[in-house]
Amino acid sequence: MCVRYLGFVLLVWFPVVLHAQSAAQSCRAPRLNGGYLVPEQDTYSHDTTLSYGCDDGMKPAVEGWWATSTCQNGSWSHEPRCIDEKACLPPDIPNAKYIENQSGWYRDGHKIRITCDEGYEPKYRHVTAKCNGGTWTSLPVCEKSINACGEPPKIPHAVIIHQEYQEVFAADSEVQYECEDGYTVEGADTTKSIFCIYGNWTEGPTCKSSSTSGSNERTSRPQITTVDHCGAYPNVPNGDVVERDQTFLKFQCNAFYTQVGLGTVVCYSDGTWSQLPICKEAFCVLDPAEHVGANFRLSGVEYLKEGEEKHIPCIQQDYSSRVQCTNGKIHFTQCMETEPGAGQNGSAEVGTAGVNTTSTGSGIHPEGGGSRPGTGHGGSAGGGHTTLTGNGTKPVGGGSASSSEEKEIQLQITTITTCGNHPVVPNGDVVEKNPMFLRYLCAAFHKQTGPERVECYSNGKWSETPTCKAAFCSVDTGRYSELISAGVKYIKDGEKARLECVHQDEWWTTHYSVARCNDGTVTLSRCCSWWHLKQDVC
Repeated sequence: MCVRYLGFVLLVWFPVVLHAQSAAQSCRAPRLNGGYLVPEQDTYSHDTTLSYGCDDGMKPAVEGWWATSTCQNGSWSHEPRCIDEKACLPPDIPNAKYIENQSGWYRDGHKIRITCDEGYEPKYRHVTAKCNGGTWTSLPVCEKSINACGEPPKIPHAVIIHQEYQEVFAADSEVQYECEDGYTVEGADTTKSIFCIYGNWTEGPTCKSSSTSGSNERTSRPQITTVDHCGAYPNVPNGDVVERDQTFLKFQCNAFYTQVGLGTVVCYSDGTWSQLPICKEAFCVLDPAEHVGANFRLSGVEYLKEGEEKHIPCIQQDYSSRVQCTNGKIHFTQCMETEPGAGQNGSAEVGTAGVNTTSTGSGIHPEGGGSRPGTGHGGSAGGGHTTLTGNGTKPVGGGSASSSEEKEIQLQITTITTCGNHPVVPNGDVVEKNPMFLRYLCAAFHKQTGPERVECYSNGKWSETPTCKAAFCSVDTGRYSELISAGVKYIKDGEKARLECVHQDEWWTTHYSVARCNDGTVTLSRCCSWWHLKQDVC
C-alpha cells in the first residue's frame, strides 16, 4: 500500500518538473545595429550569456567598451544596443532626481536639470549638467542642507511610528514616538512628536512606567534650584556665559556664530543642567586654493558673515567676482568688469597689492551671531593705496600742504604683514583678518568706540585702534544688608536685574529689589513683593 502511494506521488511530481524545465524558454538572437555578437547564433538557450562590441564611433548603451547580456526565459537581461560614442549614459547623482530619457541615453549636447531630495540642497546652487562628447560636464552635487537634521534621537522604551528609516530629515520635519506597552509620556499619552528646527531636533519625550503613581511622578520630577547645586558651569562650544543669576545662566554665542535654542540655562535638583543652546557657524571661508579656476586675486583666506556679499578682485585688471555667503556655502559669479560703485551697500572689495580698497563707511560687524553698523575707516586712492598725512587723517578743505612738506609726511596703507604683530585691544579680539586691514569685536558687556578697522601704514605703524569700554554694572550682594548674599551680579548697561531680599512678609512672600544699570552706575529700588514689581509701584 505504501509503495503504491509513493509511486502515485512520483507520477504527480515528475510532470511538474518537466513543465518547469520546458518553461525556461530560449532567446532569439538580438538585432544589433553597428555592432557584433560573440558567439553569433540564431537562438540562445536559457541562462546563456553573450558578449557584444560596437563598431568605430559607437559604444554599448551600458558602461564599458564591451558588454554582456544573459538570456532569461526568452528575454535578454538588457537588449544589446550600440549608440553614438559621443552620447552619454544616465549620470548617478546621489540624493537627486532628474527627468530620465526613455531611450536610456542622452545625445551629445543634451542638458539635464536636477532637483535635490528633501533635506538636501545643490552645492553652489549648481543644478544643471551637459553631455559633452560622451561625458557629463560639472555634475551637480546635492549635499545635506544646513537646516536639515540627522536621524532622530533614540529614546528608551519608544519607537518612531509611521516613518521609514532615513539618515536626513528636511527642516520642519515631524516624527512621532510611541512608548512601548506599559509606558507613557507626560500627560498619560503614549505618543509625542518632535520637530526638526534649524538643524536640530526639539527635545524628545521620556517614556515612564505607567505603574508609577501621579504623586510619585510629581515627587520624582526634578525641580529648578540654584546654579551652584550643579557645580561647574556647562561648556557651550563657541559660546560664553554673559549673565549669572542665582537660578540661571545666560549664554551668548561668539562672533560669526548664531544661537539655536534657549540662551537661558537652569539647574535641576537632580544635579543636571537644562538643555544647552547650540552655537552654529554663521560664516563662510573663501580659500583661493580651493577655487583656483575662479581666478580670484587673494593673498590669503577671506571670511564672510552669513548673508554677506563682497566683490572679490580677479586676476584680470578691473574685473571682479560677486561672492556671497548663503547657508554656510560660498556662491560666486564669473569674473566680470567691475561696475562703478561696486562694493557699496554693505559689501566691500577685498584689497590686495595693486588693487583699490573700498570702504563704504557703513559696513557691518558681527556680534553674537548678529550684526551692527560699523563706523568705517580710511578710503582709497588710485594706484592701489590710500595716501594719508602723518597724523593718519586725510587733508580737508581750506588748503593743502606744500608738495615738499607733503612728500615728507605722506604715509601709505600697505599690507598688514608690514606691521608685524597685531595690536592688542583690551577686551577685544580680531574677528576678521584681511590682507589690508584687521577688524575687531569687543567682548560681551563692553561697547566699542573708535574705528572698526585697523590698517597698517608704510612706516610700520598701525592706525588708530578701537577702544572697548565697560558697558555694565556690578552689584556685590554681600555688601547690602537688605539683600540675600549671592555673590557679584553683572548687569548690562541699560538693563535691570531682580535681586532677592532678606525681608519676607507675613505670608512668607519673597521680596525683591530691582537693580538698574545706567552709564556704569547702578541704582537699587526698595524691596517689594513680586506683585508690586509687576505693577511697577516699587
